[in-house]
Amino acid sequence: MSWLALGAMVLGCVPLIWRRRRPVLVLATIAPALVASVFWHLDSGLGLVFVAWIALYGVPAYAPRRHANITGVAVIVVAVAVLAAMVPVTEEKSQGGVMLAVVTMVGYLGSAWALGLYHRVLQDQARTQATAEERTRIARELHDMLAHTMSGMVILAGGGRRAARTDPAAAVAVLAEIEQAGRQGMAETRALVDSLRGPTLANLSTLVDRIRRTGLPVQVTISGEARVLPLDVDLATYRIVQESLTNVLRHAGPATARVYVRYLPNVVEVRVDDDGCGGSAEFGHGLKGMRERACLAGGELTAGPAPDGGWSVRAVFPA
Repeated sequence: MSWLALGAMVLGCVPLIWRRRRPVLVLATIAPALVASVFWHLDSGLGLVFVAWIALYGVPAYAPRRHANITGVAVIVVAVAVLAAMVPVTEEKSQGGVMLAVVTMVGYLGSAWALGLYHRVLQDQARTQATAEERTRIARELHDMLAHTMSGMVILAGGGRRAARTDPAAAVAVLAEIEQAGRQGMAETRALVDSLRGPTLANLSTLVDRIRRTGLPVQVTISGEARVLPLDVDLATYRIVQESLTNVLRHAGPATARVYVRYLPNVVEVRVDDDGCGGSAEFGHGLKGMRERACLAGGELTAGPAPDGGWSVRAVFPA
């Protein structure tokens, strides 16, 4: 294998590391290496065909649907252009050769795209099932809690109504019990709602104050017009900031953290930068969990070395 072929193979394989995080960019990086290998008849061409298939599979599987659809159209256009440029040379304009090339291209592109879509369907089904199970749990909690409280209040009210005719003092005592039961029910309901909602960006100052008490300097910048966010987005943004600051505490060494929250017309962006040693949080340490949380809330998360040193975590959500 020539050095040129080896270089094309390396250029094609390395980007696959980021196929889940940046599937469209990975495909855009690998495709030129594949086209060059085929046109120049390099030994790496066959291997890059498989590598490009994996990259193409990742687009419908992991990319946002809008980006995946645009990429799909671009892939078809590029594939037709490459096929038109290659067939006259390799097949000598024979009808059978053209048909074979078309069938091969359709099978190549279609199989990768179909399996990628199937992977996304499985992910969506898993999320739907998890949501249904959570709703069932919430309904059960509400039934057990409210049914018990309301039943007790109904019984007390009936007894108080009868007692009011002959013993007003007893009726007053029953009303006090009803009031107490109602307050207890309200407290239980509030606790359940709080447990479901979880902390949000409204609790950011409390989180930052707690982190500062550990000795880590934290600067917070909020820009744009703050507004009510969807529950899943609100919780995800808070958790990502929390996990990022925790990683700075654990892995950045002596550092200063900076938290940015930007409310834009259609999205909300959160970013946590630090000027510490960086890099140690790249593998594990909650980064995978943050990406999964961002994905479930319909957003995207990127993390890596900051331009000026240290580490940077950025998440963008539709709002």
